[in-house]
Amino acid sequence: MHYLILVLFLPTLLFAQWNEASLKLLESKQNYIKYTKPAFITYWGGVKRYLKGAGLEGDEFQYQDPSLTSEVDLYLYKKASSKKLPLVVFFPGIHGNHEGRISPVVLNWFERKDFHVGSVPNFLNVNYIKAKPKYDKENSGKLDSQVALRAVDAMVKEIGKENISHITFVGESLGAFLSASMVRFINDHPYLKANVKNVIFMWPPLNIGKTLTNFDRNINNTKDVYAQCNFAQDLFRFFKYLVWQETPSDFNAEDEVCLDAALYHAAFLKSIRKAFKAYADTFEDDKTPEPNNFSEFFQAYNPNFIKVARTQGQALSLKNFIAGWKSYDISVKVVSSTDDFLNNLADWKEIEDKFLFNWGSHCAPLALDEWGEILVKESL
Repeated sequence: MHYLILVLFLPTLLFAQWNEASLKLLESKQNYIKYTKPAFITYWGGVKRYLKGAGLEGDEFQYQDPSLTSEVDLYLYKKASSKKLPLVVFFPGIHGNHEGRISPVVLNWFERKDFHVGSVPNFLNVNYIKAKPKYDKENSGKLDSQVALRAVDAMVKEIGKENISHITFVGESLGAFLSASMVRFINDHPYLKANVKNVIFMWPPLNIGKTLTNFDRNINNTKDVYAQCNFAQDLFRFFKYLVWQETPSDFNAEDEVCLDAALYHAAFLKSIRKAFKAYADTFEDDKTPEPNNFSEFFQAYNPNFIKVARTQGQALSLKNFIAGWKSYDISVKVVSSTDDFLNNLADWKEIEDKFLFNWGSHCAPLALDEWGEILVKESL
């Protein structure tokens, strides 16, 4: 069945908007690693990217938005040049911003070439939460997209329009949802509407409501397994498969199961609770119990978002956002994996201009060095 569904996707792959050289590179990395637990390989990819992280060339600058109670840090690198250069704005994955050692990997790829580079924090990033967004019943599904567009306008002002040839938005995971959803308000930003040339969505949620459901289910379903796994053995497994080996091999079922559960609990749930602490401290909420999944977090932080995500699934779908970007003659490219736990495989048939890896689960292929060359090429 898995094979038959993939066959249905082949025509889309062949006629995608990706550059031919990029497609060849992507195709050459199919069947890269074999495994049975998708979250296990996601963990591997994240660790490999972490180990590659390097320092950034640009600087933070504080941005004040009318929909935020206090300032939030943006990241910007203005490349010295006598000619106009492209501006790439990166929207990191869940909980991310330009800090740490994962997002800088993507930013480094562009900083080493002739690009201006910016980054807008994810709306679940701790620093963004501390800026205290002014959510209400009317704006709960809109505010973050509007803030992000105004933040990009601020970057353009810092660089100077006369120094920018065109703009590319690159979004990863929940950052892909954020950057895709900005199309709803692009008409309010004439310069961006006229100068955004490319949008690239990497491992995006196809339907944010379904994605929240999938995430919650996976966290809940791995709770008992995670509790049973031995911490000392997990630490050994971590280094053996995710650090010492270039590609994980010679693993057994128990190792995979434990590392699969560790992704949801030692990584995602831990980050959810870190975000919740930022919310509780900032909004002075000492009554709501600590969340056990994403839905419980949103129920405290931005409760109307849950309702919007689950009742307006089609309006907030990637398919709908892509149609919006294309209506302005903007190039749209999508990359993901057939086993990404964010999405249901059958839903991919609705998406054009995509490349689907047959491995990698959520974002693991971004650990491959070839991505620097590919993203630079696709952003020109």
